Amino acid sequence: MVTDYVELVAHDIKTNETIGFAIREIDQHFTFFLPWAGMEKAQYVAESHADVKAAERMGKLFDELLQANPGIFDDERGRHSLNIFFTRLLFCFFAEDTGIFGDNQFTNAIGSQTQSDGSDLAEFLADLFKALDTEHADDKPRHLAEFPYVNGRLFTVNDDQVVPRFTKQARDELIASGTLIWRDINPDIFGSMFQAIVTPGKRSDLGQHYTSVPNILKTIEPLFLDDLKTELNEAQDSERRLMRLLDRITDIKVFDPAFMRKSGVSRDIKWIRWSASA
Repeated sequence: MVTDYVELVAHDIKTNETIGFAIREIDQHFTFFLPWAGMEKAQYVAESHADVKAAERMGKLFDELLQANPGIFDDERGRHSLNIFFTRLLFCFFAEDTGIFGDNQFTNAIGSQTQSDGSDLAEFLADLFKALDTEHADDKPRHLAEFPYVNGRLFTVNDDQVVPRFTKQARDELIASGTLIWRDINPDIFGSMFQAIVTPGKRSDLGQHYTSVPNILKTIEPLFLDDLKTELNEAQDSERRLMRLLDRITDIKVFDPAFMRKSGVSRDIKWIRWSASA
């Protein structure tokens, strides 16, 4: 612990937690110093019920779209289109709750600019995806001009991709999904959650099916995250060491063999590139 009698910084060598505050506020941080009194701090990681709720909502939307688009999931082109479509929906839901879009901009646009029976929603979404892939507002339809340009080619539409048709029920489920607070939802568990969504027989226990964030951390923290955290703490006073750490993080690649086993992928290898920017 160090202090200049104005600010105080303390480091717990057991939990590797560091805290800093104005020394006059020390009474507000007494729990940090409980080990001095022989009381070890409990450390729990809460599991978010919002994750399961989101999966349930998206599962209902998936079912409605299958009914509205018979056979779409029976061929490779349809499955690929549906996967791309749900990926784009997820981005839009997160974007309107994290400052990329305006607050509820995506959901409100659907509610106010499409027919209640869902008959024109596929066309609207196709136009919206094209607008999100268009850099200049002047080149977009006027009713979509306020949506920002999204780089990275997520919304680049290819000829082999289709937006599924919507019914009234599917539109209602889409809007209901948009009313969730997506910034409270962990995006890193959606892969296994959607595996349950597209396999109806596995939905009865959605909350147990996917790999939770705490369980993910149990695996990846000892593999490399703990080492990175230690290096970060040791490099705090060195710009050169911090830049070297940044380069190291940028070059990390993680291979997920479970992806191949669970999804039946035999030709492709899934690499997740951890990238960081200054």
